[in-house]
Amino acid sequence: MKKIFSILVFLCLLTNLLWAAEPIVKKIEIRGLKRIDEFSVRQKISQKIAVPLNPEKISDDIKKIFAMGYFDDVRVEMKFFEGGITLIYSLKEKPVITRISFYGNKEFDDDKLREQITLSRGSIADNTLIQDNALHLKAFYQSKGYWLAEVIPVVRKVRGSNAVVSFLIKEGSKVRIDKIDIEGNHAFDDNDITGVMKTSEWWLFSFLTSGGYYNSGVMKQDIRKIKDLYFNNGYLDVRVSDPEIKVDNKKHEMTIKINISEGHQYTVSSVSIEGNKAYKTDELRKLIKLKKGEVFSKKILSGDIKAINDFYSQKGYAMISIDPAVVPLKNSDKVKVIYHIMEGDLFHIGRIEISGNTKTEDKVIRREIRFDEGDLFNSALLK
Repeated sequence: MKKIFSILVFLCLLTNLLWAAEPIVKKIEIRGLKRIDEFSVRQKISQKIAVPLNPEKISDDIKKIFAMGYFDDVRVEMKFFEGGITLIYSLKEKPVITRISFYGNKEFDDDKLREQITLSRGSIADNTLIQDNALHLKAFYQSKGYWLAEVIPVVRKVRGSNAVVSFLIKEGSKVRIDKIDIEGNHAFDDNDITGVMKTSEWWLFSFLTSGGYYNSGVMKQDIRKIKDLYFNNGYLDVRVSDPEIKVDNKKHEMTIKINISEGHQYTVSSVSIEGNKAYKTDELRKLIKLKKGEVFSKKILSGDIKAINDFYSQKGYAMISIDPAVVPLKNSDKVKVIYHIMEGDLFHIGRIEISGNTKTEDKVIRREIRFDEGDLFNSALLK
């Protein structure tokens, strides 16, 4: 919809030349509201009553009111009288959606498509929001293999301030993944990399695994899995590109290319523990699997953090926190690993309250609880 900025406040700059003193705002009126609460609009207005007129504030206020997303038009006018000014905000509300329809959808019924959008009856007919919902529908179709699907939103005003939104859909045919091309990989072969991915090339029995078709959400997870494969084998500088997709419209097939920059493989130069007071370093070191001289692994690091966390939390330290630092050494393919421990205080079990039990008595439930009030906190007993 066409946004119209009709701002007359800057006339006051000329008027000020004729006034002996700056004009004072005596009153602020808001007109044109039908559904939107006046208080919410006034919250956006920084120009105050009983203070001099500030054109910059009014200009900013207009932008803030537009940013609410409820209005097609915001106009500010002034009425001058002896002793001050009345500011009048004239607002034109956007239409309200009374019906949402889908045309051209054959593979998915209306109810399924409604689940993919945020619009509903009663929503404001905001163009940006409607376009976003059309993109949601297109992304949904693409996730199901309909890569060539098109969704066009049409807005039609009816009965004054109401609107009907229609989504015109051209589904097209499914586009299969013909090939996944991995480039730049040397440490791992193509099968190692595609083996951690859920996205796969289409084959005769793809229907058994729901594979063979592109899903952007699944691909994002696959990119993370590829990075983890490298992180768990010492490649901390690895870079994995977003997929490059080429579609053959005639064959209804696509090729996906993923570029990898592996970087160097890092080994562990040293492992240290800091911040521990309740337990000796030698005792905690027994929990750590990451060893000096071995290839660094993000997975082993995460396991070490969990082991230390479990050790402390089972001995009363409910607020234990471990902050690991992996520091690359200059001019070297080595890293030093530091486990920073924030132990926190010892906690004991306070009052045990039981609620929501309508059929079983408290005493029956308490018999199954493995700790009592006053006991030292133990996270293992909560599982």
